[in-house]
Amino acid sequence: MNISENDLPRWWREQKHQLINARLLSILTDESFSWSWCNIQAPKVEVLVLNFQTKNYTLPAFVDKMDELSNFHLTWF
Repeated sequence: MNISENDLPRWWREQKHQLINARLLSILTDESFSWSWCNIQAPKVEVLVLNFQTKNYTLPAFVDKMDELSNFHLTWF
């Protein structure tokens, strides 16, 4: 998932609860993203890759609810 500025994918904006049934989730943001993560639910994600193009970042709250998460990779530039 590539998030440029605050242009979230259409399917994400149209749903109240974003249930992601994937084992791998990769998110790339740019320096203009406002950190409004919405209500993501990704209980089956085992591998999470976050690529932040900013020096200041905050981990999304949904990470705490990823019960199956076994591998986490964070990169920022």
